[in-house]
Amino acid sequence: MPSIRGEPLERTVWRSRLAPNAPTLLRSMFECAVEAIADTPRLDNERRPEWEPWRAGEARPARRHDLTVLALAGDDVVGYATLDVFDDPVSFPALTGVKRARRARGIGRALKLRRVALAKAAGLGDS
Repeated sequence: MPSIRGEPLERTVWRSRLAPNAPTLLRSMFECAVEAIADTPRLDNERRPEWEPWRAGEARPARRHDLTVLALAGDDVVGYATLDVFDDPVSFPALTGVKRARRARGIGRALKLRRVALAKAAGLGDS
């Protein structure tokens, strides 16, 4: 079992794993996003995302599902990093979020590094 700074994680997987477990993992991703977005400085006043708009955002064409990285503890998403591609070969790192109870253990950094490696392997550059 891999670990990040002593924190055991069952596995880190790609979005392709979401297909068979979409309802469970998407809901778990959403709960992670709720915590991450609440703690992210924003210009607007919206703090808590709503399920349907968030889910629709995850399904938009720019979101590269094959380049989304999940950090899982069992079936619980404890962190994730997403990537959007609007014009090949330029990519835009979207949300990287980690649940509060799992922060300061290197999970976010590991997710970002994995996302960068996947983007490079896919021939994408940074925005």
